[in-house]
Amino acid sequence: MKITNEMNMTEGNLFKKIITYSLPFIFSGILQLLYNAADLIVCGQFGSVHASGAISATNALINLIIQLFLGLSVGSNVIMARCYGQKNKEKGQRVVYTSMIYSLVFGIVIGIFGFIFSKYFLIWMGTPDDIIDLSTIYLQIYFIGLPFSMIYNFGSSLFRAVGDTKRPFIFLSSAGIINVILNLIFVICFNMDVAGVALATIISEGISALLIVISLFKSNGFFEFKLKDLKFHRHEGAEIMKIGLPAGIQSTLFSVSNVLIQSSVNSLGTLVVDGNGASSSLEGFIYTSMNCIAQSAVSFVSANYGAKHKKNILKTMFYSMILIILANLLVGGVIGIFNEQLIRLYIQDDVAIKVAQ
Repeated sequence: MKITNEMNMTEGNLFKKIITYSLPFIFSGILQLLYNAADLIVCGQFGSVHASGAISATNALINLIIQLFLGLSVGSNVIMARCYGQKNKEKGQRVVYTSMIYSLVFGIVIGIFGFIFSKYFLIWMGTPDDIIDLSTIYLQIYFIGLPFSMIYNFGSSLFRAVGDTKRPFIFLSSAGIINVILNLIFVICFNMDVAGVALATIISEGISALLIVISLFKSNGFFEFKLKDLKFHRHEGAEIMKIGLPAGIQSTLFSVSNVLIQSSVNSLGTLVVDGNGASSSLEGFIYTSMNCIAQSAVSFVSANYGAKHKKNILKTMFYSMILIILANLLVGGVIGIFNEQLIRLYIQDDVAIKVAQ
């Protein structure tokens, strides 16, 4: 049985296809942000006094890691989309295996490094003494689950490269629902506080990674995945890094500035950290909605570059810019109008709310 949701990105109504492709991608990006937002909201409503502040203090660093991973996975997405446009299945297979090896290696190495140096990062960022221990617990547990996040992001980038954004969205939606349920159970029923929401997050990320891997094994469209053929291919590995590494660095530049801002905010006390955490979380939804459309354009441009359809490349750029402007106005407008109501989902203290606004 053929299991595929692939899309022809080189022919037909491109504007309609970019919208159809982008929407599940945007929702997936927002869902990834909701993992951290759900942690903040549950701890803010049901956790200890300093729980939400402890999580907020890690926001900028976690967002930097997420952007780095998304940037690195762009390399796999671009090379695979180019193979898809060229109808080069043999090379596409090599990209799949190399990408998944990269995801596992990067996830484990960065996860171990981050776990060991979590507290040092937080000290360097000037995290207040009354929350630094809780922040360290949250960050260390997060780093334990990093391989799951990496596997999901690289795996989903391969599906998106052949026009399938629906399955990654469905998998992340399922994991997101489980995340919220586990958050409530661990915090309310077991009083696990910050450790509970962090544990819920990595369990949920593990589920989304497992679903992606299962889907890879079952896929028999443009590419297939067989464990016996799993092998690192140096040429494809170099191609992926040639694009993924600069994209990863570029993606983190904006986040690095936020880490520096977070360091300054941390020196102003826990209430300011709370407020900044809520506003930064909401700001992330605006950025992600625009960035996902830009990443969608990458897949379409790569596929049409491979197929040598130059006019479609220009059309893709034009349509994508229109959609980015519309997304900014829509998401930014909603958050701007309902900012107080949305902030109150995160925090209850009036001083912290004023800071967030």
